[in-house]
Amino acid sequence: MLRRFRPALLAAAICGAQEFAPVVTVETARVQFHTAPLRSGGDAAEQTRQALDYLRGQLSDGELVKLRAFVKDAADAAAVRAAIWRRLGGKHPPALTLIEVGDLPRPGARLALEAVSVSPRVVNPGGLLFISGQAASASREKPVPVNELARRSLDQLRLAVAGGGAAPADLVRVTAYVSSLENFPEVRSLVEAFLGPASAPLAFVQIHRQPSRPVVEIEAIARLKPAPQAAKVEWLNPAGLAASTNYTQAIAVRSRRLAMSGAFLATTTSPGAMETQTHEAFRRLAAALDAAGAAVGQVVFSQVFPVSDEAAALVRKVRAEYYDRSRPPASTMLPFQGVATSGGFFAVETIAPLPDP
Repeated sequence: MLRRFRPALLAAAICGAQEFAPVVTVETARVQFHTAPLRSGGDAAEQTRQALDYLRGQLSDGELVKLRAFVKDAADAAAVRAAIWRRLGGKHPPALTLIEVGDLPRPGARLALEAVSVSPRVVNPGGLLFISGQAASASREKPVPVNELARRSLDQLRLAVAGGGAAPADLVRVTAYVSSLENFPEVRSLVEAFLGPASAPLAFVQIHRQPSRPVVEIEAIARLKPAPQAAKVEWLNPAGLAASTNYTQAIAVRSRRLAMSGAFLATTTSPGAMETQTHEAFRRLAAALDAAGAAVGQVVFSQVFPVSDEAAALVRKVRAEYYDRSRPPASTMLPFQGVATSGGFFAVETIAPLPDP
């Protein structure tokens, strides 16, 4: 069963505004993940229509409930949002995240589109494993080739997957964030070799046009094997991976239902108001999760898209007041080109388990 929630404080202020669902709730066992192939012809709106046609062709009787679009610029973001609304808006719109990136690994591509759907059949009988972005970085003064950083990131991802009791063949979504598309064919080959024949839906994006440092960060979701006696939620920090008070390396979730949010944005034209607006974004997220029956303190997967290192540091400070400090979520956070809205300085999307009835 799928539910979408629109708490009153998030309602559109203008009649007829394009109001995507702030949060959708889904059965964990029936969640599927998809990535549309990149297109090179047409404008952003046409590429969006083609991507949606592809995704809907993959669904059989399923339903698209959550979309994440990485776009080339703000004008593309508006066109992509409008195209998605025309196809999927109305009575049961999906949750939506729109992020502006530096580049995409195909000439002429205007967006990379990831999707979540609900299948009519059970596809994840053992639950899901959410894996933090595995970051490998270098300094601008002592750069390291992106393909070498990709190897390091994949080595860490291998430990995280194994530590959660899964294997690369169990991965159901992989997103690779890179600082540069230099050596991209080799980077792609490395990731595909890691995934093996049963390759998960895979997306690559260059995070920023002029990133502050060389970096590769790969996040993933894996399908768990059934374990009837296992806890509903397990926080895992496998040996060989860094332990942090800000995030957990991997979280195994076997609860029956999940609450998935779209992007919650913080915007301001005044640097002095950034902290206030950061709190406001997390308060709105907390209210939306609460309306869906979940809790911001129980978030298990958190993707944060700041537009600068300054914004990232501020989010790192503020989010600790909302997430569980003793059991932080799996997380990805690194600076992106933009959050597809004027004055926006970060966006956050989350997944949280719902209590079993």
